[in-house]
Amino acid sequence: MGEYGYRESVSPHVGVVWWAQVDQDARYVDAANEFWGLSFGTGAGGEASATLIGPSLEPRVLDLRVGERGWGVELAAHVFVRGTDKGVLVGQMQALVSDGRWFELAGVRLPVPDVNALEGLVEVLVRQGVLVADADVAAALAGQPVPWSERSAHRRVSGAAGMGAKKVEQLQRARAAYALLQDGWPLAAAAIEAGFADQAHMTRAFTALAGTSPGRILAGGPSPFDSRP
Repeated sequence: MGEYGYRESVSPHVGVVWWAQVDQDARYVDAANEFWGLSFGTGAGGEASATLIGPSLEPRVLDLRVGERGWGVELAAHVFVRGTDKGVLVGQMQALVSDGRWFELAGVRLPVPDVNALEGLVEVLVRQGVLVADADVAAALAGQPVPWSERSAHRRVSGAAGMGAKKVEQLQRARAAYALLQDGWPLAAAAIEAGFADQAHMTRAFTALAGTSPGRILAGGPSPFDSRP
């Protein structure tokens, strides 16, 4: 793929800032996740792009072309775009109007940021109300008590993330298991520690969410979970 890097953000509205430079054609699989994102870049021919990235319920396959360059931000799970049809955008990547200097999101025109200005852009979008940071949804996703019925909680979380809290928990559990495996935990022990019923349960979840098994991921090569901490 070439150069790829990311860093965790200190902003409460941002999970990860990332950047990439493609030096050879490649296919990359990104694991299912509950995060919304914004990306910017230039294609192999120098054409500019800006993209709104929706959360996904299954692995997303990305075909990368030599010469492409990109940078972007993955939002915290409780941050979403106001007025967006989340059901339509789940699993989708929506091209935004952009000329390389400006881009438009939800009717607002803003300058395209460089990688170091991404978090500042998010803060501007939150202040302007283009992005909504729902503190109650953040509490619900963290397993903290909220003053809602189960039905109301499902509706509130689904409205923000485009998927229900139980699905978000499943995604979080798979990432926790992956982190344990990377730390050297045996497959069966990692499955139980992360909250799966057993190793077979974990393997089914990995296949559904990442397109491959834990054993194959540990065998080497790029992992669908590698795009986030």
